[in-house]
Amino acid sequence: MVAGAGKAGSMRGPWSIDGRMVYPRELVLVGGGHSHVQVLRTQRSAPLDARVTLVVDQPLAAYSGMVPGLVAGQYRPEQLQIDLRPLARQAGIRVIHARCTGLDVQGRRVLLEGRPPLRYDLVSLNVGSTVAGAGLPGVREHALSTRPIAAFVRRFEQLAARGAEHVIIVGAGAGGVELAFCVQARLGCRVTVVAGQLLARRPGLNARLREAAAGRGITWEIPARVARVEAWGAHLEDGRQLEADAVLWVAGAAPHAGLFEGLPTDAAGFVLVEDSLQVVGHPEVFAVGDCASLRDQAWVPKAGVYAVRQGPVLLQNLRRSLLGDPALPFEAQRDFLTLLNLGDGTALGEKWGQAIQGAWVFELKDRLDRDFVAKFQVLDAQGRPDRGGHRAP
Repeated sequence: MVAGAGKAGSMRGPWSIDGRMVYPRELVLVGGGHSHVQVLRTQRSAPLDARVTLVVDQPLAAYSGMVPGLVAGQYRPEQLQIDLRPLARQAGIRVIHARCTGLDVQGRRVLLEGRPPLRYDLVSLNVGSTVAGAGLPGVREHALSTRPIAAFVRRFEQLAARGAEHVIIVGAGAGGVELAFCVQARLGCRVTVVAGQLLARRPGLNARLREAAAGRGITWEIPARVARVEAWGAHLEDGRQLEADAVLWVAGAAPHAGLFEGLPTDAAGFVLVEDSLQVVGHPEVFAVGDCASLRDQAWVPKAGVYAVRQGPVLLQNLRRSLLGDPALPFEAQRDFLTLLNLGDGTALGEKWGQAIQGAWVFELKDRLDRDFVAKFQVLDAQGRPDRGGHRAP
């Protein structure tokens, strides 16, 4: 006879079965990234057969795809924020507000700063990345890094309040390009983009981007690299100096130092996973999004679109692991629709080598972004039940 058993996944346990005490299996989600928010949302209607705990050092998650629009003044902060606490609360998930410092793989424990470790049967990592090159001289002291997002937004608003005549953007991936256009739209200043190359995986967009930038005061120092950042600007490796009011650092992804000790990693230090999203040699550990590299699909870039698409596969494989069923593979798409916010109410897009541009492209991006965030926003800025996105006035 079972005493104290409730709906699977919402069980707190322990409970008694024929006089024996049975404890629920422990699933720990570390991080509130684009994949994990999908697990939280689904847990409300189709709970996993485990006690679920979410560990986050920051309970407000920001949707990275809308950050350039926030910089441009097109969104308010609450429009791209997902408060993980009410979302987890509705799903019966415990939330622990603490920084994860690593895993005790042998003991199956999540190590926390200032708190006792958490035991797990399954653990999933969705902790994102930090920016590459942060160790270069002057970067931490003088540059505005885009990670963590909340700190970047706060510091950028301070920059916007005092104004700027010239801003340097370091990095020319999708994030760097969008920021270049959105910073120029917001501040009306000159912008210089410094990078080794422009949109490496999207050569079809390069000519369109250069054309769009020509009338906006946006210039490209490509190929070039920053050697040192100062309060007044940056030194380039070729000896030149660029004076600027601010340096924004968007120089690609780097792993969190020390977080993956005891787990296999790729050459760059990102945790190495199978197509099932399980860490190589550790099927009880999952890793998704920017913190992970697929061993057999090493070409997959660090991009939010892949973290979003990994969410449903992660959810299925967590469920299958708890049931003892074989995991399913995540098959990354070689091509996807790239949409770049140009900050002026237009956007530039590309797929299969075909470029598109205009106000309607921005409207498409805006709708897709708002619809994604609205799925996870439980409360609005006033703490009331949220009925969806709130368009900026």
